[in-house]
Amino acid sequence: PRPGMALALLAATAALMPAGALAAKSAKAPADPPASDLGDFVVRLRGFLPRTHFEWADLGRTLLLHVDYWILIAVAFAFARRLTQRAADRKLRRVKAAMAYARHRDATYTSVETGMLEWINHLLRHEWRAVIGSAVDKQARVAMERAMRDAPSMTHGVVRRAVVEEATFGVVPPDLKLYVSRYNPAEDYLQFEFDFRWDTVSSHIVIKADVSVPGGRTNGHAQDGVGGFTNALLSTFARAVPSARVPIHVTDLSVAGRLLIGLRLSNRAPGVSGVDVSFDGKPDVSVSVRPAGVPLNDIPYVREFVEQKIGETFAASYVEPRRYYQDVEGLFLKELGPGVDAEDAGPGGALVVDVRNAERLPARTHEKTKTNACPYVELTYGGVTRRTPTRLNTTDPDWSTRLVFPLPSKSVGEETSGGRFLPLRARVMDWSPLGEPRCIGAATQTVDLGRLRAAAERA
Repeated sequence: PRPGMALALLAATAALMPAGALAAKSAKAPADPPASDLGDFVVRLRGFLPRTHFEWADLGRTLLLHVDYWILIAVAFAFARRLTQRAADRKLRRVKAAMAYARHRDATYTSVETGMLEWINHLLRHEWRAVIGSAVDKQARVAMERAMRDAPSMTHGVVRRAVVEEATFGVVPPDLKLYVSRYNPAEDYLQFEFDFRWDTVSSHIVIKADVSVPGGRTNGHAQDGVGGFTNALLSTFARAVPSARVPIHVTDLSVAGRLLIGLRLSNRAPGVSGVDVSFDGKPDVSVSVRPAGVPLNDIPYVREFVEQKIGETFAASYVEPRRYYQDVEGLFLKELGPGVDAEDAGPGGALVVDVRNAERLPARTHEKTKTNACPYVELTYGGVTRRTPTRLNTTDPDWSTRLVFPLPSKSVGEETSGGRFLPLRARVMDWSPLGEPRCIGAATQTVDLGRLRAAAERA
């Protein structure tokens, strides 16, 4: 055996030196002679170093026989370099387009300023439970119901029908940080840009989906083996269970991005004709989805898929240049009172009930274990039933919700026997993701419409 490349070079150099002969003659010298000359040192060094099997011819033969490997490596390297370059070019184009858009946007405004307004967060927390929270829940439900209409086509017929049973974003408003304000006098338009982050608390969305089991697919020929057995099994199961209603429980919603809020000012009451809301780019969305109580987010890649679909839904409706617009002036003209729309009122007006909170509700007991309830309030008046959002895992819920009931005309209501005094029935329910809700407590309050109408007229 011969040494490796470095050792072969060292041995060849040592063999050319005259001192090599002296080292060969002194082979019978004592075991540890003094290292007086270079040849003796080289011989002892070769004895200590490991020996390897190496042939230059073998190396050349190996390189020639596996040249296809080198070609594949070169092609893969060129392909990866090309992909990386294209991704970098796309990113550069996006950055340049965003910078150009920002310059164009700021050029249309006469004044631009940047700062911090912490008082906005204090005002938002105060107004959230009073007005804004219910309006956001209502608009979100309308948007989700509109999106659920496309569920059959999006799922290729697996989901036949999807209904939004409940939608609330909880009791904590979003947090707004650094802002940029712009004003356009030509359009009398004021715009604010915020660093937006919303980690919801007690957010609760329930979707009831009618899921059908897909049957086996055939192409006109008999199938053998595992494919034929799988199709036969699916067809049998589809005939036995044509469809099932699956409750989908969505919680822990979190949204972060750059939020744009625009105010279209006017000289007419209430001073603002409309408000538009949008995101400067697709926001980052995180959510927990549990169909039939199964933690779907714990399955690999499922969470990324769900969050990507939610982000695409945001981008389709609320990312520039698409905006959500609220006609403030129209609402002001149709408003009958704070939080009462004309569509919620009857010919005799509306009965407004403010549901605040509850304290020390009983916990849920199951097999010697106690868990907090998920309470909501259900009110019934005049044959119409309304309910509050559900607060999760609490015995001291805070709903802060306004419920509106239509009233008949004054003549019909008072001439009908008992029409002036109608009971308002209230039930506190404990929501369950799988079973039916449990009634925690109930109460009835008689409402004197004549006295309420007289008080309203005096006011």
